[in-house]
Amino acid sequence: MRLTVDCALSAESGLQDAMQLGNLAYLLAKAKVTPVAMPLEALTCEQYGLRATPDYPIAAIAAAADGLKASAGYWLRADPVNLVLQRDCFSLGEPIPLQLEQEHAARLVTSLNEHFSQDGLTFLIGKSGAWYLHSHTDTQITTTLPSVAASKNVHQFMPQGEQAAKWLAVLNETQMLLHEHAVNVAREASRELAVNSIWLSGSGAIPEPAMI
Repeated sequence: MRLTVDCALSAESGLQDAMQLGNLAYLLAKAKVTPVAMPLEALTCEQYGLRATPDYPIAAIAAAADGLKASAGYWLRADPVNLVLQRDCFSLGEPIPLQLEQEHAARLVTSLNEHFSQDGLTFLIGKSGAWYLHSHTDTQITTTLPSVAASKNVHQFMPQGEQAAKWLAVLNETQMLLHEHAVNVAREASRELAVNSIWLSGSGAIPEPAMI
């Protein structure tokens, strides 16, 4: 559960006093606390007037902030992840995303781009090291943020919507491509988690400036 806190401080006990105290309990004592049933990223979009159409355009906004030219097309976060086989399902393992050496990340993304370029899909790596997927056409899906799906059965958190079948196929092809990839062989030899899938989230185009 995530919380947003709206605080009303009197003139006698203003923000400066609260900052000096540096005590969250002080703020909570003077706040109206309301539980919000949505991830923090989605809540931030709502607070800035951005609506899910059908998804929140978190990836496009993040890509622009991460040094990529996100003004055109549609974007998704494409976090490298490790799916863990449970008794009768796969769960999304942590950490998310997996931490990769720059060389390993570049080699994996190069392989993905060689495979998917004919489909109008391009994988990119931002300055932060985060992975993104750019599409020339509207993604037309809703996704689940990895923070929501972590350690759970991934089946119920797969992309939904008009183009869900297309993106499920992309995920399946990605998993086949990553299986026994040389980078994963090296990672497993070093007792590191293999990158056996990607996690798609935050699909959409960059919002118009007036919308932000």
